[in-house]
Amino acid sequence: MDADLRELAEILAKAPRENNLTVKWAVVIGIFVAICSFLFVGYGSNANRLTKLETQYDFMVKAVADLKASQARVEILVGEIRYDQLRRDMKGK
Repeated sequence: MDADLRELAEILAKAPRENNLTVKWAVVIGIFVAICSFLFVGYGSNANRLTKLETQYDFMVKAVADLKASQARVEILVGEIRYDQLRRDMKGK
């Protein structure tokens, strides 16, 4: 049993140990990756919201244009009805 423990101690003594500096750089790189990931996700979310907003804006512009065209058609129709009423009124006199 002592031989096994000595052998294990020798293996552990020969194994390369983590340098404190290596661990610190790993933490710094991890934080940098986390910040970049956060910024990338924020950019994607903002771009998605802008796309939805532009789509809604295009829909509203088209809806207003259609409404104006419909209003113009209604005004023409009302004008024709009024003209026909006046024509019938003049015919009746």
